[in-house]
Amino acid sequence: MKSLYNALEPGSAVPFPMGSIWNSRVRPEVHFIALEATWGKALNLDQVQRSAYLVG
Repeated sequence: MKSLYNALEPGSAVPFPMGSIWNSRVRPEVHFIALEATWGKALNLDQVQRSAYLVG
């Protein structure tokens, strides 16, 4: 999983694993998260921690 996150980092030398993500055996939720991440709309760790701090 960490290697997939590394592939999503801006300027990463790791190619995006299209074949692994768009596989029929991968759950739809994973497809959605990968798609959101490639479009830059997925929350990063700082945003999640900030929202958890505000809520909790």
